[in-house]
Amino acid sequence: VVANPWVTPRQLNRLLRMLLMTVAATMFAVGVVLVLIRGHFKTSSRDVVVEVGVNLALFGFTTLLVTVIASHQLERRMLGALTDELNAHVDRVKSTMGAVEVSFKDSMDTLVPLLGNCRQLGLENVYLTRTDALIDIESHLHEELKNAKGQDAGEEAKAADGERPPRLWFVGTSLKGVLEASAHGFDGAGILAWASDLAAQGQLDLRVLLTHPEFARIRARQEHRAGSAIPEEISEALEFLHSHEVKAKCIRMTQASPTVFAIATREKMLLNPYPYGAEAHRSFSLIVKREHPALNDHHSLHRDIFEQYEQRHFETPWKDGIQVLDEGGRFGIPPTTLDPRGGDEDGEVPGR
Repeated sequence: VVANPWVTPRQLNRLLRMLLMTVAATMFAVGVVLVLIRGHFKTSSRDVVVEVGVNLALFGFTTLLVTVIASHQLERRMLGALTDELNAHVDRVKSTMGAVEVSFKDSMDTLVPLLGNCRQLGLENVYLTRTDALIDIESHLHEELKNAKGQDAGEEAKAADGERPPRLWFVGTSLKGVLEASAHGFDGAGILAWASDLAAQGQLDLRVLLTHPEFARIRARQEHRAGSAIPEEISEALEFLHSHEVKAKCIRMTQASPTVFAIATREKMLLNPYPYGAEAHRSFSLIVKREHPALNDHHSLHRDIFEQYEQRHFETPWKDGIQVLDEGGRFGIPPTTLDPRGGDEDGEVPGR
């Protein structure tokens, strides 16, 4: 076994004291022994032996006594210093813990109501961009499509959810953000293709509500893009949907500038607001869930976020939307019934 070569100052101090006490005790013992055995020496040497013995004994005893007293005093001083340091440390810890407690209480006073409201309204999470939210909700979209796959699975899902059929609803200017998100790990094209196949078999309620190109030009100006940029994206979305045999009845167009890109299933919803001067897919998004399993009677739309948007952002705009034209080899853009500049069905612009 190799001894530790590192010795602390305290250990070295104790070692020296022990050595000094050993030497002093040895001198005292030798002195006493010399006094006791003085009779064994010659008469001429006896006085010298006694004197040496007495001196050694006295010196050893005195040294031992002083060392012991000094050791106790040193230990007391060290103990006092350690006690003072410990008390000061405890005071600092108490002060720090007090500050932490106050900060924690303030945080909890803010967070508890916030978390309670989030839970009550169905908010699951917040994301910096739409792509982040799409990646997180992808597994849920797969589950919704799996429930729709096959007649038996579809019937079970309906029975278990108050007769709501499996659904996948989209509301947005175009499908650019969904299709391009595949470059970041979200398989938007695959999900749309799968949903199209299920919808064609009548197993999934697929709705794609796009913005009419005439109204999308207004959005393009807000985003400082060319007037034809967004209409081209809408045309690409229609080409994609047609190539995957989505029926025309599943696609409609809204005559309004978009406000929120959204995806909804029966139980969850992705909401991605449009900033006035930027593309929505680069902006923050929310994922909310349905908090009330009963079918919405539309008389109380303020129970959670899901119900508000289900009725006002999906169902009502879908009913008011214009169905795309099925022109055989492609989908056609339906004529508008409103003027993008604010006119009525006859094209009259107020004040002109």
